[in-house]
Amino acid sequence: MPFMKNRLVPGLVVVYQVIALIALIIILINAFVFFRTPFTGTLIEHTMVFTTAESAGPSSWDAKSKGLFWGHQLLTIDGKKIGSVKEFNETLSSYEVGEVVKLEVVNLLSDDHRPFTVPITLQSFPVFDQVALMVIPFFIGLVYLGCGLWVFSLRRYDATGQIFSTFSASVAVATAGLFEVSTTSRMTVLWTFCLAMIGGTMIHLALLFPEKVGFIKRYPFLGWLSYIPTVILVALAYPTLFNFEDPLAYVLPWRLEYIYIGLAVIFFLGMGIFS
Repeated sequence: MPFMKNRLVPGLVVVYQVIALIALIIILINAFVFFRTPFTGTLIEHTMVFTTAESAGPSSWDAKSKGLFWGHQLLTIDGKKIGSVKEFNETLSSYEVGEVVKLEVVNLLSDDHRPFTVPITLQSFPVFDQVALMVIPFFIGLVYLGCGLWVFSLRRYDATGQIFSTFSASVAVATAGLFEVSTTSRMTVLWTFCLAMIGGTMIHLALLFPEKVGFIKRYPFLGWLSYIPTVILVALAYPTLFNFEDPLAYVLPWRLEYIYIGLAVIFFLGMGIFS
């Protein structure tokens, strides 16, 4: 099928790479805006649940030091109801570093779901954490995207080059966007898709590199079956992403995507050893 090999698939890969490039630009802009916003001392995800992230340096995060961890969900700031990450960041931008705000939270992991209030002193996001949690992952993602673009420029009509470029773009968004998912959440939908694509592309790549396995040589379309779990995982994840009635529902689909990546890595290494 010359059209699919020489036109359709390369075109789709180009579109995917352009989306990844635009995503990285948006991620960088969002990060700079976040760094200028007073920081509560904890990162927060799309259902207003605090993340597991902690300071990677000597600085302490006030909310973390006061016992707010993953499983706690934010309800209000100084009595103002917060219904989205956008509202959260916009509200904080009206304060100054050093001011004290009262966070009303609920522990979703406890039997007692009664809200309680914690006073938090707003701080600047530490420079060390900016580098550790955003700059380094972003640079790694940029390198992956660059490698994918380079390989695609050399092997755009080759299946291995096409799949590697798609894999690289997926890793780029998933790596560079991890901080964004926990700060502005504007890339959560795309990040979830790219995370699932890593497993699918890695398994597909293992069937093509360093040498095509026998049944792929005879029936190339079978390589695309590796994306069936990707489609299933994305279909499971999307309805849970902004489900405020069950704020922790997204955790299981994300874990399943990570497990799929782990299995894909094992499969890729196994194929490399035995091929």
